[in-house]
Amino acid sequence: MTGSNGDDVNIIYSPIKELVVHDVIKSEMKELIKSRVTPQGNIPLYWCGGVLFGFNSLPPTKDVVKEYLSGRIHWMEVQYAEMAEYRKEVEAGDEQYLKTSVVNTNANAVHRSFVNWLKGNVKNGVVVTGASPISTGSGSDGLSNSTGKGILKRRK
Repeated sequence: MTGSNGDDVNIIYSPIKELVVHDVIKSEMKELIKSRVTPQGNIPLYWCGGVLFGFNSLPPTKDVVKEYLSGRIHWMEVQYAEMAEYRKEVEAGDEQYLKTSVVNTNANAVHRSFVNWLKGNVKNGVVVTGASPISTGSGSDGLSNSTGKGILKRRK
């Protein structure tokens, strides 16, 4: 495609192929919200498929960036709570100053696959040993969990 100034720009889409989840923590919604409120500002939470969650990634070291560029990302810790309906903003009960925005990520393939894996492999906040792998359904996003151990891989 030619840009407005006549330059040709090749755009390459390189989606995430693998998500490695290192730790999962089920929280009360109030605690999850409090964990996202900082003196520097409030960190948004994500909502997908009835789950409100936030995650921490690894610092961008040379090795982490190399993995990221190859399509593999790491979530060191995912903290989540159930929330049936999407809301643009959530607050910690009667503490109105403790509130943060929520991003609806239902359209994100990685988040959908993670939530499907979470629902199928985590019970009461604990990853079930020997849990069955879970697929994202019709496979339209190309993601599946082929291991049941917190690794989501893109089907070939």
